[in-house]
Amino acid sequence: MEFLFKLAYYVMFAISCLSTFILIKIGFDILWDGYGKNAEAIMAFIAAFILGVGVYMAYNVIKTSDKYAYSCGVLGIAWLSTLIIIIICFSFISGPVKWQ
Repeated sequence: MEFLFKLAYYVMFAISCLSTFILIKIGFDILWDGYGKNAEAIMAFIAAFILGVGVYMAYNVIKTSDKYAYSCGVLGIAWLSTLIIIIICFSFISGPVKWQ
């Protein structure tokens, strides 16, 4: 069972790191685009920050103890909070998508 928790942790950690970098890239792409909304870039940076904090916390749990199941839970909570922030921000704060 420990092997499965280890495997799940490393897969979730890799996906979280890639997602953090992708959200940062999306934020910079929106900032550099002349037609993008700056609020969307800030929201992408906030989501990347929340996910990055979750990755950092999960990494610290593994460094201090070998609780892989707990670290998977920390990463899962970071994923859920990031998803909720993205849905709320892009749906309500940024406004509806306007097709040209």
